[in-house]
Amino acid sequence: MRKKKYYLRPEDIDNKKKRIELYNDNFKKSIKKLSIDNTNDVCQFILVKDELNHYIHFQFKKDTEASHLAHCLNEEFSKMDKNVYEKGNKLNYDCVNIETPWFNVFDMWYKLRKKYYKGQAFEDEREYLKTNWFFRAFKWPEEKDVEANVAPNYNPVYKWKFGWEYSLDPMSYRNLKSFMKARIAKIKELRGTVLEEKINQMKLQKVKKEFEEEQKIKTEKFEKQEKIKKMQAKRYQPLDTVVRDPGVYIICEEKKSLTKVKNKINCLYIGESQVLAKRLSSYSNINKKNHELVDKISRKLKKPREEILEKLKNNIKVRTLRFKRMENSDERRKIEGYLINRLKPLANTSKNN
Repeated sequence: MRKKKYYLRPEDIDNKKKRIELYNDNFKKSIKKLSIDNTNDVCQFILVKDELNHYIHFQFKKDTEASHLAHCLNEEFSKMDKNVYEKGNKLNYDCVNIETPWFNVFDMWYKLRKKYYKGQAFEDEREYLKTNWFFRAFKWPEEKDVEANVAPNYNPVYKWKFGWEYSLDPMSYRNLKSFMKARIAKIKELRGTVLEEKINQMKLQKVKKEFEEEQKIKTEKFEKQEKIKKMQAKRYQPLDTVVRDPGVYIICEEKKSLTKVKNKINCLYIGESQVLAKRLSSYSNINKKNHELVDKISRKLKKPREEILEKLKNNIKVRTLRFKRMENSDERRKIEGYLINRLKPLANTSKNN
């Protein structure tokens, strides 16, 4: 037997009331942060909205109250035993024999419409849920996977959205029995499609699961490789990066002996190199023949090499400058030229390198 479907279940109404109470408390806290004008606008909007909802509710109740009471009376008479009715008929009602179609006996038409027909209310609900899906925890059936909705009245072949279920109108049949037979035939016709679709969906789910597991393994493997690459990048460096050590060096006297008073830091020479260690190693042994710095100062001051050498022994200090921008040769030469122009070193022959 089919389960009875409720348009709005009692527990749904209770949940809505609890949410209203929660939002009401939050609303009272939030509205204190608004200005007076904004508070008035919000309150007026809520009052008008509430008034409209009450109007719709009362109007709906007025329109349906009579039919509801008539339905209750018909239902009561249909369940009453004839003998009990005759004994309890104190007013001696006149009884009338009426010839009427089978679907119009007592509340039959109401029950058929209630169970097998979707009217404008369902269409309005569908449109509302489509436009207001963002803040909901569920999606409308069209957006769900098919296997969650496969049934005789909702499957890839036939989807019941509006009108009579399976497009079978009771008014097209002689009696209830013929109407129900037509429904059973339609269900049997669609049941094969439903079963086939469910099998296909199970296969698709299996393939999907295998694919997801395969992708998961690939993702984990890729993430592991990326992690190893990052660790290697931290631990190791390319050979050309290690060899390169660009920078600018400044060679000075510790005690003023060759430089003039104006040369405040006793600067002898300023140079640049792509590999500082290699370049400075050529200045390390000051006693070697053809020492570059000694020869340059000797030519500049026009003094004997031995005299220059004597004054420089144990009297040299070096400062190195390393910046990221010095990776660029042009930038490195600009810095060197700027320092030469600013510090006026003794042995440099050009102010612009």
